[in-house]
Amino acid sequence: MKSLLQQPKKGAIELSIGTIVIIVLGMTMLILGLILIRQIFFVANKSITSIDEKVRGEIDKQLGGEEGYIRIYTEDGEKKVSVKAGSSNFGVAIAARTQDGSKADKDRLQYRLSLGPQNGKSCIDDKYLGRQKTEDLFKTPLNKQLPFQEFHGEDKAYDVILLDIPSGTVSCTQRVILDVTDTKVGQSIGGNFFTLEITKGGFF
Repeated sequence: MKSLLQQPKKGAIELSIGTIVIIVLGMTMLILGLILIRQIFFVANKSITSIDEKVRGEIDKQLGGEEGYIRIYTEDGEKKVSVKAGSSNFGVAIAARTQDGSKADKDRLQYRLSLGPQNGKSCIDDKYLGRQKTEDLFKTPLNKQLPFQEFHGEDKAYDVILLDIPSGTVSCTQRVILDVTDTKVGQSIGGNFFTLEITKGGFF
């Protein structure tokens, strides 16, 4: 009689353990699914630390065409560079060419980086990073005329903008403006920009 009374209790315990196992497996599959979706729909831009032949080839396709004489390179062709917090020495490739096709060198083509105006969730807004902390993300100096470091052919110049985004940096966006000057003729050959998007590090 006693054993018969204990059977439902034993069955209930087994059912509870089975339910817990199913819940744990379900949560595991959900997490793995979210990670997969994250990888499919959000891919941080690839860091460019050097101008290799592939990168140079992609840049040269549009340099001097519809994009004008200044190019900021991203893999997807969009003017948004997504960088995860915790990224060190993250590079963004830039390029320019002379308008008349004549020789480019360090003394001739120079560029200047600056931060765009506050707009929406801008990093320079004091609610996020503020101007000084945003400027500190750039290893490449801002608000200063800089020479390009690499050259290919007669008229093309290239360089890499470097950033350090410390772990724990809040998510925000910031427009970064690139202006290029041809010192030989003493005038600007134009400008371009990209939007820096800082995202949280880790899986999510």
